[in-house]
Amino acid sequence: MVLTSSQRQRWFDDLVLPQIDAGDVFFDIFYGGGANNLGALLGSSTFGEGEALRCFIHFFGSLGPLWITWEVQAFYESRYLAYDYFHNLVSIIRYLCIGFAIFNIAPLQLYTDPRTGNVMVFTLAMLVELVLSMGLALEVYFRGVGDRISIMNHTRDDFKFRDGASFVLYAAAFIVSAVQCVQARQSFDQQKDRSIWDLYDLPMTLNASAYLVRFILSSVRILCTDKREFRDSFVPTNIDYLIDRYEGFIMVLMGVGVASLLNVDKNESSEFYVTEICGLLTMIFLHVLKMDSESDSSKHALRRGRIPAAMYSFLVHILTISLIGFGVSYVVFFDEIFQPANTDYLDFARFPFLTVTIISLEFMRVTHCGLKEAFDRLFQTSAGKRKLNWPVVIGTLLRVGIILFCLTLYTWTNDPETLAACGFAAVFSVFLTHLLNTAFIEKTKMTLVEDKCSRKHRPAMGNGRSEEDCT
Repeated sequence: MVLTSSQRQRWFDDLVLPQIDAGDVFFDIFYGGGANNLGALLGSSTFGEGEALRCFIHFFGSLGPLWITWEVQAFYESRYLAYDYFHNLVSIIRYLCIGFAIFNIAPLQLYTDPRTGNVMVFTLAMLVELVLSMGLALEVYFRGVGDRISIMNHTRDDFKFRDGASFVLYAAAFIVSAVQCVQARQSFDQQKDRSIWDLYDLPMTLNASAYLVRFILSSVRILCTDKREFRDSFVPTNIDYLIDRYEGFIMVLMGVGVASLLNVDKNESSEFYVTEICGLLTMIFLHVLKMDSESDSSKHALRRGRIPAAMYSFLVHILTISLIGFGVSYVVFFDEIFQPANTDYLDFARFPFLTVTIISLEFMRVTHCGLKEAFDRLFQTSAGKRKLNWPVVIGTLLRVGIILFCLTLYTWTNDPETLAACGFAAVFSVFLTHLLNTAFIEKTKMTLVEDKCSRKHRPAMGNGRSEEDCT
């Protein structure tokens, strides 16, 4: 009935990719619905005076706790192994909490109305889920099988740097939202103009603060832990498992963007078909760029140390936000095609979701190889001399130009058809530059090898011996 959680991965043990549990895939499906509802939240805002801040508070106040829940669950599964009726029951309750939370993410006008109780139910679901996570952490602390020193230190630090502050802020958010829900049914006036921020925004402000505080404290904890104490302070993760979980999560978010393109009423206009086709091609090549950047899992950022791993995790945060916004942008485009002269569309089009997506993918590549290697690729050595590798330099400058073009695209045009076509052209151009860069980088590596081999039998100065074999 109840089995003790055991440590999945030990320090210095060989990494063996465990089978991805069907429960992990099922868990990620909920986040597809969450991305869809968060996109609807963004798309429902007019981004007028005072409303943009309220929209962002509710967006990050919803995304933050959901992201924390996903990451905590993924890292727990990468560290510990337990499969029994008790832990399955905990998973079922967790699914229910996530489902209720996502179900209550609504368009901005409903979400910010305290009479609906949406914020109250969301904060309650997130609070219960956090209590479940803390309960599992306590079970591991007292009964976990493995390296007891690292398990106890790791769990204790989790409570200090992660769970303690989150619990206080979530509990405060729930209490405030519950009181406001009861009071608002008697006194709240939806028609009354609201200021940029008021007390009804406090619960989501607390949730967003928990997201920010946890991120800061976790980063400080990882970066400031002494290397000599690292193995006693952290339980190692199964990196292969985490790589698959991150990739699966990002694919779910991209799938939401594809679904927004496929789940739409047909329109016989040329604008509709150009937007639809360019949108699908854009999502396909974003997927290709993402997979191409991580084609060699042996050089993944998660394997290169804590700083590259922390940077990669941060970039996944940014990519998550940008993909949610970019996916819903096509819904906004189609609304403009079906109902022209939609002024809200113009405000939404100004947000550079595609630009942030491309930048995130570019920096992810850098985390896999490191800044030094990325910089060294701009040069080549021939006959003992170092000079610029112009094809790679030109490709890099072209990508910078493409990013600047995307960033200023809304100043050039507001036409949905043109925006969709330019978005595809930008993503495809980035793909081509990487394709050419890869060819020239490989050519440079071959040139270096041939140069070393050509000196194999060259007499060395002063001793008459040959240089070392290039192998």
